Amino acid sequence: MEICAGPGGGFAPATLMKDYRANIMISDLCPTVVSEWKKHFESMDNPPPSIEYAAFDVCDIPFRDNSIDVVSGCAAIINVEGDRDQALREIYRVLKPGGLFVFDYIFVTEEFYNQMQPHVQKKLKDRYPKIFWDALHVFNELGFSKVETIRTGAWSNENDESTLADLCRSLNTALTFSAFTRFCIK
Repeated sequence: MEICAGPGGGFAPATLMKDYRANIMISDLCPTVVSEWKKHFESMDNPPPSIEYAAFDVCDIPFRDNSIDVVSGCAAIINVEGDRDQALREIYRVLKPGGLFVFDYIFVTEEFYNQMQPHVQKKLKDRYPKIFWDALHVFNELGFSKVETIRTGAWSNENDESTLADLCRSLNTALTFSAFTRFCIK
């Protein structure tokens, strides 16, 4: 199950490129996004045979406990519109024992945050609290049997065109984000 697929489809398109017979559910909070993915795949000459579509809030997943083999989310957790800790609890709940949750995410590390001036820290954390979040403590609380984190890179918002980058420029700073992929076994 691909959560928070968004317009990019998360990991689902790459999975289908590797294994066209994979059983996949593409989900997102927005029904229009899910509908557009359905239209896209159904319009193909040779559509993937095993795709399902669902619109739901990842903070309240409408599936039974221990019923899903794999949950994946490409840029999903950073974009959860509700309580991310609740979303993670829901993902854990629906995963089968031994099931895999894999996701990538970015955040500003505590080390980098601590190098900023206090007024810059406050302004950024007040306006964009989610960018300073690492959920490792939540995984320990949930009970995943194994959590492996692989750092995949870093990038700066120095040249971005976004409201966050504009705020950073007004504060004479730029943020360095660390990118990770996390593999979690229930």
